[in-house]
Amino acid sequence: EDSSTPPTPAGVMPPSRDRIETVTPRDALTLDAVYRAVSILQTAALQLTIGVRRGGQVITPTPSLAARPYLDDHLGGFLATTVSDLALRGNAYWRRRRGPEGTVINLEPLRPLDVLPYRDSRGRVRYAVADEDEDLTARDVSHLKLLRVGNDLLGLGPIQAAAATLRAVYDQQVAAGGAAVDALLDPTFLENATQLQMSEVRRLRRAAEQEEVNLSYTRRLLQGRLDIVRRELQRR
Repeated sequence: EDSSTPPTPAGVMPPSRDRIETVTPRDALTLDAVYRAVSILQTAALQLTIGVRRGGQVITPTPSLAARPYLDDHLGGFLATTVSDLALRGNAYWRRRRGPEGTVINLEPLRPLDVLPYRDSRGRVRYAVADEDEDLTARDVSHLKLLRVGNDLLGLGPIQAAAATLRAVYDQQVAAGGAAVDALLDPTFLENATQLQMSEVRRLRRAAEQEEVNLSYTRRLLQGRLDIVRRELQRR
């Protein structure tokens, strides 16, 4: 045994490495701090514009590919999707669509889960993409990475880098929230309340009021997310 490893305190069992679970972006988004961070990034991306310069001079009008890279969405939506993919997955992919002359006329965002980069027998990077009959090359796909780690084919995002910590916080939040509600709903919560000291009754009341505030906040947060999704669907 490595002598540099601190001893495990008596009565404490370390978790099995086989049972360590990752946290998905959807799980991470239930944490307030993660949701706010991604929401701020996406809101900022929605307001961005792209300017094109040549020789230091602004080109007007803006080339069509810069003004609207993805023909099925406006510029803000395209950038917001890209930023969200980078923040949540560490990777974003654009499928290059070309016109008759070979020039790129459309950049289609691909779902990161639908793309699998790999190296072929010659060491060239190729992309297996869902619903594509043949694997694509780097000429067909623009692969954006949030954090490059050596020669890894995939970029590293904050959720993936901090997966263990986020999983612990997520599990604690789920367990604590459920336990608190269960305790309030337990018939014994108010058992013998009329015989308790007034200070103890006030403590129980504060606990109930605090949980009511927590549940109300959760409802507002959920409603806010639904409103965002509804507006996005209406806009599209």
